[in-house]
Amino acid sequence: MALNNFDEFEEVKKWLSMVKEGSKRSYLSGIRLYVGFRGKNPKELIDEIEEDRKKSRRERGKPEQKAEEFYQYLLNNYVTRREVKGERRKGLSKNLSAMYTTSIRSFYRRNGYPLMSKSKRGVSKKENRKMSMTPKIVKRLIDHATTLRDKAIILFMFQGGFDISTLSSIDYGDVARELDEDRDGDPLMITVVREKEEVEYFTFVGKDSIDAIKAYLDERKHKGEELTYQSPLFVKEGKKKRKGERITPNLVQNMLRGLPWHLVL
Repeated sequence: MALNNFDEFEEVKKWLSMVKEGSKRSYLSGIRLYVGFRGKNPKELIDEIEEDRKKSRRERGKPEQKAEEFYQYLLNNYVTRREVKGERRKGLSKNLSAMYTTSIRSFYRRNGYPLMSKSKRGVSKKENRKMSMTPKIVKRLIDHATTLRDKAIILFMFQGGFDISTLSSIDYGDVARELDEDRDGDPLMITVVREKEEVEYFTFVGKDSIDAIKAYLDERKHKGEELTYQSPLFVKEGKKKRKGERITPNLVQNMLRGLPWHLVL
């Protein structure tokens, strides 16, 4: 369903009035995809959930079911517009699919009808503890980091609170849209999924991280890498490594262990 007057719907106006300027473009992309997927305009979506909530508890839940179907559709069947080697790929990354689904949940919630979440709760695990350091220590570590990639990783872990496994799973497509915007000092929102627990959440990184990741990505482009939405945000480095090969949690761990902690603590 194509809508030329999408922003004129009161349901959309009400929703966007509470969305940060830097997130509006990504969230609008999500709701446009959902409108096309459902074949209903924004008003009809809210009318539907309003009727759903009038039903008995046993009969409720169609909007939740459709949101889950939308996530699976994005993950497995959505055909991307951008061509890679003359072909269009099927399916988006978990993180991008989760971000678009999060925008749908936000749309319903801001219109007074929050969707019941079926996401599992994350469990704190020793191996997934987040990097906890002071800004002064982080600055010292960055000064000792030898590559643009390592500087960006340290800043992302500190500002975004990423565990190593989640950091390694982020794709360029998870940040590309917002990176292209004129941020004017606004933080960058990243929606991610913890692989093991399948927990969807979002976090933010600040200007230092944004500048670092832009410099790192520019370096990769200058070396001849063609970035697509499916490209890993962080890749392996070295002459024997394949271009664009995703970094592994073990490599991130080794990089962190190789930093001169005795000099910065």
